[in-house]
Amino acid sequence: MRPSKAIPEKLFFRIHEVAELVGVQAYVLRYWESRFPMLKPERMANDERRYRRREVQLLMRIRMLLHDEGFTIAGAVERIKRDPTGALDAEFDGMIPRSIRQTPEPHMQLDLLAQEYRDQASGVAQALDRLRELRRELIQLMEEQDGPATQ
Repeated sequence: MRPSKAIPEKLFFRIHEVAELVGVQAYVLRYWESRFPMLKPERMANDERRYRRREVQLLMRIRMLLHDEGFTIAGAVERIKRDPTGALDAEFDGMIPRSIRQTPEPHMQLDLLAQEYRDQASGVAQALDRLRELRRELIQLMEEQDGPATQ
């Protein structure tokens, strides 16, 4: 299943609608409910789930973290706890040029075996790794700063 682009303007969504929007099967949504404590759709009298827009957005973010970015479930739970709105992800993504963020079509990819591209491609990969490392350090520093104030 592929995720849909836009969330319709509705108050509530049924599980099969959400599954189609997110791009996973309904049983996957039920499983994620058991693994992500922040995900709590309402239950109707007949025990049918009713998802609000915020749950659908959260499920789309969970799918992105698990399927697109390769997080483990535990890692995705921690990421969402640290960054509930996804603001840090959006800010970080804005720093990376669009051409690098998206995987090009196969016919548009560079021949990484060609010497003239090899250094450029590895340089980009190294720069992205360094940015990710710096981001982790910044998050850790922010958590350390917030820690004593909340105790």
